[in-house]
Amino acid sequence: MVRVLRFGIIVLALALAAPITSDAAKPQRIASLNVCTDQLVIALAERSRIATVTFLAPNPDTSFYYREAKGLPINRGAAEEVLALKPDLIVAGTYTTPATTALLKKLGHRVELFDPDDSLKRMRKNIRRMALLLGESEKAEQLISNMDRRLAAVVQAGMKQQPVAVIFRANGFTMGKHSLINDILTLAGFRHLSAEMAMDQAGFLPLEKMIAADPALIIFGQYKPNHPSIAHQLLEHPALKSLLASRAGGKSRDSIIIPSNLWNCGGPFIAEAVEMLARKHKTLSRAGVSP
Repeated sequence: MVRVLRFGIIVLALALAAPITSDAAKPQRIASLNVCTDQLVIALAERSRIATVTFLAPNPDTSFYYREAKGLPINRGAAEEVLALKPDLIVAGTYTTPATTALLKKLGHRVELFDPDDSLKRMRKNIRRMALLLGESEKAEQLISNMDRRLAAVVQAGMKQQPVAVIFRANGFTMGKHSLINDILTLAGFRHLSAEMAMDQAGFLPLEKMIAADPALIIFGQYKPNHPSIAHQLLEHPALKSLLASRAGGKSRDSIIIPSNLWNCGGPFIAEAVEMLARKHKTLSRAGVSP
């Protein structure tokens, strides 16, 4: 009888010590204050568990999951918006509305900050960390596995030549060596002009320098194409238009538009950007491109 009682006590102790894995243990009121954390939350969590996402989440110019975001409560980063929704988990970027996140922390809310995706390694780390917070690690591994399969297919296709490419956005904004875009270009078989010019993370590339460098591929990020702005006037410069006209037809020099929502943030969707660039690489290689 004593032995049976002891055995029962041990079984009960083990049961109490076991980790809780039920849905009740997962956060049920998730608030995201950053467009990139929006992407991860939407990709990993059930819609019913998402309390709010940013106003950028339903915007196709900035968000890959803009369709999935439609109808979700949105916020503009104000603490009172978030508090009214009674979240049990708040996620945001390191540089997102610091006054808001500091206040929410001070009020005792659980706030988890994510560093920007400055590499494929960081991107995978952020996906897995978000999944752990949401209780969705298995789903995250499946997403990463599917993405890696697509990326591996691009690399295995073989790319003997490494033409130079550059991303050129409004005001000549571009990304440098320590960026997710640099890793994406490398995977697609390109050398990165901005990285070779010793740009670190991001900066502005003068139009004159870009034209003089004569990269094999100029990559434009499409953002609000029907909303002209002063920042985008550089992309209408006669010298750039002349250069693009001479590249028309995909000869040994070309240009391409990559939707900004494919690489503004890190996520499984970056595989689509890599595949688009790899197809352009193949076209240039057939045309006998030189670096």
